[in-house]
Amino acid sequence: NTLIKSGEFSLPGKKALLEKESEYEVVLIDASESSVERPKRRRAKEKKDKKSQRQAEAFLFRKKEKAYPKKSGGSR
Repeated sequence: NTLIKSGEFSLPGKKALLEKESEYEVVLIDASESSVERPKRRRAKEKKDKKSQRQAEAFLFRKKEKAYPKKSGGSR
């Protein structure tokens, strides 16, 4: 929107385009997205916190499970 509002990049009128001696100027603008580097210190701490939370949840889940002794013998 800023480029359009500046007026420098507006197209010429119809008559100007039909003239044979028109001079054109080509402007290329790179509008591709690029990733931004972020600090890794905070991310590592968050991963560590998430990992410790997962381990705690898994431990609590294992604690709730009941263990049944395996019966020996061939009959059921």
